[in-house]
Amino acid sequence: MDATAELAALRTRRRDLRRVAYRHSKLTRYRAKLVELRQAGASYRELARWLRTEKRRRIDPTTIRRYLVQLPELATPADA
Repeated sequence: MDATAELAALRTRRRDLRRVAYRHSKLTRYRAKLVELRQAGASYRELARWLRTEKRRRIDPTTIRRYLVQLPELATPADA
């Protein structure tokens, strides 16, 4: 194998190793209901309580806030 081909193979491998494996959030399956409840006026603490009692998921209100803030359905006009 010549040096140019070997260098290209090394760079390809390095680029593949740097790729980030994105995981889906545990909240994704409840997205529609969380958005609906939030738009109805539920607080993040209330959403956490709903997940704990109805779905048996223990998730901190801060995590729910971080998840919902990034969603386009709940984007405020100031964010756009």
